[in-house]
Amino acid sequence: MYEQYKDGNVDNHSVGMYYVNIKMAFNSSLDEDAEYKEIWDEHIDDIANKEEVEKNGYFYAVYEAKAIEGSAVAIGSNPITPTETISKTKTQQELKNLEIKKWLGVAE
Repeated sequence: MYEQYKDGNVDNHSVGMYYVNIKMAFNSSLDEDAEYKEIWDEHIDDIANKEEVEKNGYFYAVYEAKAIEGSAVAIGSNPITPTETISKTKTQQELKNLEIKKWLGVAE
């Protein structure tokens, strides 16, 4: 897995959890939805994918969760889980090709 990170092949993560305390939030002006609208107003500015949530008009506010697993994945189902500090390193062949280019005077 270390090599996968080092080579820049892994840039998303998956977390499995049990939700212990969640509440539904609606962006609604209906009187019967006042409780849900209050939760919406309280948390909407804290949501990482706010634009998508606003299109849908609802979300689940998670107040308590128990993490049960974590995984590094090449393609995650949630685009909000990137690894932001890993950059692809050059392979041995790429380094060799760069040295050849330098020797030939064509390196960038």
